[in-house]
Amino acid sequence: MRVTQDASLSTANSTVITMPLSSKCLKELEARCNRVKQIFDRCTQNPSSTLLFLRSIIQVSLSTWEVGAPQPTLNYSVLVDPSFVSLRNPFSEKKWRKFQISRTFASTSAAMKMQAIDVHVIESGCSYIDKWFVSLCLGSGQTRNMALDRRYLAYNLTPVAGVAAHIARNGVSSNIHPSSCLLSPLPLSGSISMPVTTLGHFLVRHSGGRYIFGNTHDSELKKDRDSLVEAWNKELMLCVRDSYVEMVLEFQKLKKDPLSSAIETRSAESVSAILQTYGDRVYSFWPRSKQHPTSFTGHDSTVTNLNSPRATKADWQSLVEQVIRPFYLRLADLPVWQLYRGNLVKVDEVG
Repeated sequence: MRVTQDASLSTANSTVITMPLSSKCLKELEARCNRVKQIFDRCTQNPSSTLLFLRSIIQVSLSTWEVGAPQPTLNYSVLVDPSFVSLRNPFSEKKWRKFQISRTFASTSAAMKMQAIDVHVIESGCSYIDKWFVSLCLGSGQTRNMALDRRYLAYNLTPVAGVAAHIARNGVSSNIHPSSCLLSPLPLSGSISMPVTTLGHFLVRHSGGRYIFGNTHDSELKKDRDSLVEAWNKELMLCVRDSYVEMVLEFQKLKKDPLSSAIETRSAESVSAILQTYGDRVYSFWPRSKQHPTSFTGHDSTVTNLNSPRATKADWQSLVEQVIRPFYLRLADLPVWQLYRGNLVKVDEVG
């Protein structure tokens, strides 16, 4: 994993993981190969989205070095375009913690940041560039108050969450997949039936996997921590909802007039041209409240795990109740519903 701009593999700027991982793997060749393949597959399940929320990681590469070979063979690489690296962290801790001083005198409403980020991927001999549209929300006063509460300082809470939409591959509009993952900052267990990737500094439960809400194995958790986890993750779901709504509104602006967009002008023009090619398919970025079967295959997929399980029922139900349903309630009062003639109207104007 490269964490600086230097492309070398010195220990000063990289973490090199060598395999096999244990002497047990050396005893049986087939078992060793299967174990290595499992590790590789796990790392490449979400090829280009993995680095969207890892603020300090620039590149991750997986290589194999066969016995007798003069040099390793690159199997997989994902790299955030250097010009977009800083955009992954629009709300630095130094900035949002200023809220602690100014909250008495200033507005405590949520703040939004949106940007397009390019991710370079080399996978199975193919190379491509994925463009993501990322919408992040710095929580409102209540969320930030909780993050700054002295009782919770040990948890290092960060009041930022949002969504990311995969809008293009090599400059061409991509297939919109009905399922994605939830990053915190690494992927949680299972997939979710949403066409966007959910990002957030959630408190993760480690009970037979990585989850954000309760499951059948949570009885050992202390009640006080359990209530904190529940409360904090619900607060961040509000940020996810708000950022999702703002992303949809921004898409409408970009399609109509890129100069009116909140993102940088050059990126706005590029994203606008891509969204124009979607036409009515742009509504496929909107969520559905029904879980879909998970199957992701082919070069155009941003998720490559063929047998990925679904997220827990608790995690999915939380997304439905706190993100998807409020999302449509909010949009019902906004002119984002397109008629056959192309006019955008509110729900009560349709008919």
